Amino acid sequence: MNTQKTLRTSALVLSVLLVLFLTTDFIYSRLITSRLAIQEARIERDSNGVRAGCEAFSTGESSVGLLMIHGFADSPFLFREMAPLLAESGFRVRALRLPGFAESPERYGESDLNLWRNRIREEFDSLSKECKEVWLVGHSLGGALAIDFSLREQERADGLVLIAPLLEVSSRRIPILSPRTWFRISRALTFFTDTVQSVFPVDAHDPEVRATYPRDTFIPLRIYSEMFQLLDELERTGRQVKQPMLMILAKDDQVIDPKAAEIWFQQNPSERKKLVFQPDAGHVIPRDYGWTNVVKEIRSFITPR
Repeated sequence: MNTQKTLRTSALVLSVLLVLFLTTDFIYSRLITSRLAIQEARIERDSNGVRAGCEAFSTGESSVGLLMIHGFADSPFLFREMAPLLAESGFRVRALRLPGFAESPERYGESDLNLWRNRIREEFDSLSKECKEVWLVGHSLGGALAIDFSLREQERADGLVLIAPLLEVSSRRIPILSPRTWFRISRALTFFTDTVQSVFPVDAHDPEVRATYPRDTFIPLRIYSEMFQLLDELERTGRQVKQPMLMILAKDDQVIDPKAAEIWFQQNPSERKKLVFQPDAGHVIPRDYGWTNVVKEIRSFITPR
């Protein structure tokens, strides 16, 4: 009798917890929907549905091209200050926009890793017709995608510039468990929620950048899934890059794990590689304090023609 009573009590407790969790999940999903609608009403978008100022762009004339790939929850806005200086230094610069990013919630939720890969391949093929030499310049997720392209496309790129590349997510902002573990738990337990709101500020030391930088704050869970899929694939195959490689890291990065990126760098067989640390920047290196030094490092590592 005691055993049956204990089982009934346990079943009741579990049922109550499940109802509470489902109720909380449903309320959160409705709250996100409401907040997202308010934000959408304030965002200015172009005729293609892309947030104003976040469109892809090109600048400069040269036989040496730089294909720039932005990061997670970001857009080509990241490179708006660097690109003109790189063009003046003798490069043809093209900053692409990954499908879904800086677009409507509906388009965002339809984006995936294959679409990102296809966009990079298309832009690379196009730039290769205009330039004799094409380098990939990737920030954060864009850095991981640049590595992925190098491995999948048989080293077609002439070299890589990896700025705070996302090879492992930092645990500095998320306590106890790893970010990947927290995501797997939330993914397994959510039934109504398909989009989450980022509560973290822009990781930049410059207060103006933190206050004004446009980024995606409402992010479909699917985008996180695609990101972790990419990281899993790179974990299995990503230490075989042989092209020239410049890596630029911020030691105080709270988004990616700079130590993991440094270890990855040291383990790669590239014969020509350089590692640079930005002492005064956070994760958003291309817009944070000292970003002009990044331009100088790229210019000195790659000889424009």
